[in-house]
Amino acid sequence: MRYVTGDIVPDAAPCKTDNLGEETAEVREMLLERIRSMAAAGVIHKQIQPRDIFWFWWGTGNGAEVRNCTAALMKIDEGLRVLLRLPIS
Repeated sequence: MRYVTGDIVPDAAPCKTDNLGEETAEVREMLLERIRSMAAAGVIHKQIQPRDIFWFWWGTGNGAEVRNCTAALMKIDEGLRVLLRLPIS
């Protein structure tokens, strides 16, 4: 999604809404809700590529939500191990 449409965050990958047309915002919102539900269920760090999920989430302009999730993950052993493998800039 980030590759096709870019990010909403101004300092990130440029937003390319023309790639998906009018549905871009709707698709982004659907994915965002799925990510929020995974975070709420405590399974986001168990995904195959959690790095990509976190970057997409951050790129939607919800950096505070990402920081809250990663702060909570740092408090559990499994979550911390996952976060230590993610390249974060």
